Amino acid sequence: MQNSSFTMIYKNKILQNNLIFDKTQYKAVTILNVVYKNLLTNQNMQFLSFKNLARILLKFIQNYINKEKSVTKGVYLWGDPGCGKTWLINLFFTTIAGNRKLRFHFYEFILYIQENMQRLQGNNDPLLIIAYQLKLKTDILFLDEFYISDITNAILISTLFIEIFKHNIILIITSNINPDALFQKFLNNDLFSNTIKKIRSNCHIVNINSGIDYRTQNYQSICLWKYPLNKETNNYMNTMFHTLSGTIFKQKSILRINHRNIIVLGSNNGVLSIDFDSICGEGRDQHDYVKLSSCFHSILVHNIPIMMNNNENKAKRFLLLVDELYEHNIKLIVSAETDKFSIYQGTELKFEYKRCLSRLQEMNSEKYFKLPNVLFCKK
Repeated sequence: MQNSSFTMIYKNKILQNNLIFDKTQYKAVTILNVVYKNLLTNQNMQFLSFKNLARILLKFIQNYINKEKSVTKGVYLWGDPGCGKTWLINLFFTTIAGNRKLRFHFYEFILYIQENMQRLQGNNDPLLIIAYQLKLKTDILFLDEFYISDITNAILISTLFIEIFKHNIILIITSNINPDALFQKFLNNDLFSNTIKKIRSNCHIVNINSGIDYRTQNYQSICLWKYPLNKETNNYMNTMFHTLSGTIFKQKSILRINHRNIIVLGSNNGVLSIDFDSICGEGRDQHDYVKLSSCFHSILVHNIPIMMNNNENKAKRFLLLVDELYEHNIKLIVSAETDKFSIYQGTELKFEYKRCLSRLQEMNSEKYFKLPNVLFCKK
């Protein structure tokens, strides 16, 4: 871990990149700095303990006597899309040395839980085992874009969080909503009420709304969302495929993704061209989007219709797709019936689409377009 305060690291990053100094954001930085110092102190104590057995015994006695004082509280950052939450915790994550740290986008964390639940079938209380195994791996867990949308996830998260707090794992969470509103769809439930209380008692709650959407600041926009659906738009999509893949011709084919077939319009040199109904239709889920993120650095989605109440399921999959592509810096090029501000006209996902729209704005920038794809570059 660096021999410096996190506040100083933050200030240096602001100066180096000519960013705006945000007083509201800096309040969160000072709280994260407390977590940083506690982690540094614990790491130094562990190093000293190897050199002197007496120090081990002294540390054990101190921890036993001052058990409550030794617990480091986590941080729950919330605010509107684009206020800098993800940027801030990514900076904090990279600042922490060592490998006893884990970071998940929230939907990735749900997949992680589900996959481990499947692996632990037949065991009593698998969530307790998952929490214990997390403790073996990490001291600090980062969860980005935390949001509860259905009862199954609500039960999983509530049960697991209670165990995570028992193991004194530090949680660093970002969300668009305050913790009291997390389970607003499932009111009058003792489990969820208790979880909110646990979050509040184990995390500093920090609102970093400053009224600025940094995703739209200082970005030169390029045309990655083409509309309406006509011959000109279709020609543009073909040109983009050729430019990105270096291939003049594309050909329909079938990809095998997670043991299932998916029809694509073309794929070559890390570029995928696919119809909206194929990538967001029935039978697709986030596992597919995770897999596609590791196979392609650019994805062209054709023929996105205006999403109304009659296709909320496809709209939800589209949101999951955008989240996954954004998380791994994948280029998204779209042909659609209308502009990104009007493409969703349903009622169930208004809140979720507000966050998605902020991400689409950033993904439509030249700066984002030049970023390397995280998973694709690791291959």
